[in-house]
Amino acid sequence: MTDWTLTFYEGLSLIAAMLAVVVSFVSLYRTHRVSVQQIDLQRVQSNLAELQQALLLKEEAVKTRADIRVEVVEHGRGHKMMFKNVG
Repeated sequence: MTDWTLTFYEGLSLIAAMLAVVVSFVSLYRTHRVSVQQIDLQRVQSNLAELQQALLLKEEAVKTRADIRVEVVEHGRGHKMMFKNVG
């Protein structure tokens, strides 16, 4: 029959190994949690970049568009049309 008793040093090394396994699992869990948060932040940053690009395109369209206004002003005995480029 096999004797399952451990010596003091075998028991001590078994406890140290089990403690190392627990520490490894905790570290693995925390690393996984941080990586999930990083993926979420990257997704949000990507959405923000798309929104910024859309806003820049709209601003460029507004800058290149002419905004011309016409006024009729009195000039001497008659009237004059005055064109203004506001944009």
